[in-house]
Amino acid sequence: MEPALTILIFMGVITITAVIFVIWVIASILGTIFRGACSLFAPLPPMPAATRGRVCSNSRCQAVNPGVANYCRRCGSELAPSQRVHVRRVAMW
Repeated sequence: MEPALTILIFMGVITITAVIFVIWVIASILGTIFRGACSLFAPLPPMPAATRGRVCSNSRCQAVNPGVANYCRRCGSELAPSQRVHVRRVAMW
């Protein structure tokens, strides 16, 4: 009788663990779907301004990217080509 009770308790613990795991997986999937759906309608939070860089042309993003970037770091849209300004450097003694 004792081995049967041990096996029954063991199977109960395994069943409860499996149920909790399945609930956790379903909650994670639904949370991911909900966050993805909400991000389609919510504006992106402002990105901290940098001293130099190129501003994204996407009206929802407006992130400041490095001057050498071809694509926005935040939303991935293509940036307008940068204009080259020739600067004459002078030696300072």
